[in-house]
Amino acid sequence: MIFLNFQFANIIIFLQFKTLFYFFLFFFVFFRSKIVFSVGKYKIKSSFITIFVQNLTFMNLFFTIKKVTLLLCTVIFSALSFAQKNLKEMINDKETILLDVRTPEEFNEGTPMGAINIPIDELPHRLNELSKGKDIVVFCKKGIRAAKAEKILKNNNFPNIHYGKTYRDVKSMRVVNLDKEMNHFGEKPLVKNLRKTNKIHQVAISLGKNAELPNHTTPVPTTLFVLEGELHIHINNEVIRLKKHDRYDIPEQIVHKVVGKNKKNLFILIKEL
Repeated sequence: MIFLNFQFANIIIFLQFKTLFYFFLFFFVFFRSKIVFSVGKYKIKSSFITIFVQNLTFMNLFFTIKKVTLLLCTVIFSALSFAQKNLKEMINDKETILLDVRTPEEFNEGTPMGAINIPIDELPHRLNELSKGKDIVVFCKKGIRAAKAEKILKNNNFPNIHYGKTYRDVKSMRVVNLDKEMNHFGEKPLVKNLRKTNKIHQVAISLGKNAELPNHTTPVPTTLFVLEGELHIHINNEVIRLKKHDRYDIPEQIVHKVVGKNKKNLFILIKEL
C-alpha cells in the first residue's frame, strides 16, 4: 500500500503540472493572438483577454481546476484500491486457480500456496488443464510473462482472467490472510484444507512449541513449505531442520513426524495426486 500511495502521489503531482501547463499554454496562445472577437461573456480584443464568467476571477478558476484534479485523482485511487481488495479476496478463494507461468525450476524455488505451474511456453498446448468457469490469477517473476499469459487465455475465450503480476505480490496477499485464520498454536496441530482437486491437495498446519504432527506416511511425494517458525522433521533416523521460507520434499511411504520448535510454527503441505 505504501508503494501504491507513492505512485498516486506522483500521479497527482503529474496531473497538476500537466493541467497547469495546458492552462498557461492556452493563455499564451490567446495573449499573442491579434484576433478581435466576442462570444457571449468572453471578450477578446487585440492581445488582451478578459474573462467574465459570473464574476469568476483568475484565482477562482485556478483553484477550481486544482480541486477538480484532486477529486479526479481521489476517485481513481479509490477505484484501484477497491480492485486491489477484490484481487486479494479472489486469491484467497478456494475456487480460484493461481497460475504460475514461470519455469519449473523457478516454481520449485517457491510459489504462493495453492498455485499450479504451467510454463508460459507450454501454456498454449495445455489450456485443457484449466477451467473456463473459474477465476484464474496469472503471475510470474516480474509480470511480463503473466501479461503474455493473460493475453493468451483471453484470446482463447477464458473470461475470468486476472493479472496478479509477480509471485511475491500474490504470495504476500495469500500469506497475510492465512495468518489471520491460522492463529492458534497449541499442543495439537491445527489443520486447514486450502485446496483439494483430483490433481492436487494442499493443507496448512500450525503447531505450538514442541507440538508434533505424529508419525505418518504420505501415499505420494509431498512438498512442505515453512511460512513461519522453525520445524524439525524426523525421518530416516535423521533430523531435518527447517526455518522460515525453507522447503523440503517428503518422499512417499516413508514414516516421519514434524515437530514445532518455536512458539508459532506455520507450514503447508502440497500433494500432487
